[in-house]
Amino acid sequence: MKTFINSIALPNKYWITPSNNHQSNKWMKNFNQKLTQNIKLIQLRSKTKINNNFIQQLHNKCKQHNVKLLLNIVNKTFNEAYCDGWNLTTDEMLKFNKRPCANNKLLGISTHNLTEALKAQKIGADFIIISPVQATRTHPELLPLGWDSAKEIVNTLNIPVYFLGGMKLQDLKKTHQLGAQGIAGVSTF
Repeated sequence: MKTFINSIALPNKYWITPSNNHQSNKWMKNFNQKLTQNIKLIQLRSKTKINNNFIQQLHNKCKQHNVKLLLNIVNKTFNEAYCDGWNLTTDEMLKFNKRPCANNKLLGISTHNLTEALKAQKIGADFIIISPVQATRTHPELLPLGWDSAKEIVNTLNIPVYFLGGMKLQDLKKTHQLGAQGIAGVSTF
């Protein structure tokens, strides 16, 4: 039943924050703009530790705009009170055999192929992100999956799937036609 509810409740756009300069004026301006641009799911991504007060500040802003905030930070404990859930990297996911957080929080997992996507579903992810679907400037060394492989993953899983990598807003319609929940991106929105 939870999968069905998530497929209805999750939005079709999932914004991933740039992973550096979190407290710069430019970063904050970008974050604040997203809150007013019909983005309802945000992943706070950071490769360095982030202060809990800063996370609380962002979460409060998100709540004011009915936006869910997921944490993809290096210092996650799965006990953070100021978030709506977490997003795991593939490497993080591979360390778990079961869901690492409570069921009342969202758990997204970033994956790159069907095997990883199935593992994410098995340990209890609420949704996955599959990437790169298309060629991307940020990771030019990665071979894109392509639309057909992305569709196969959607058809195999029983949980919502977001497409990431080379996505543009105009790809949203095609993404829905292939059965995916929507698109994710850093610079897409």
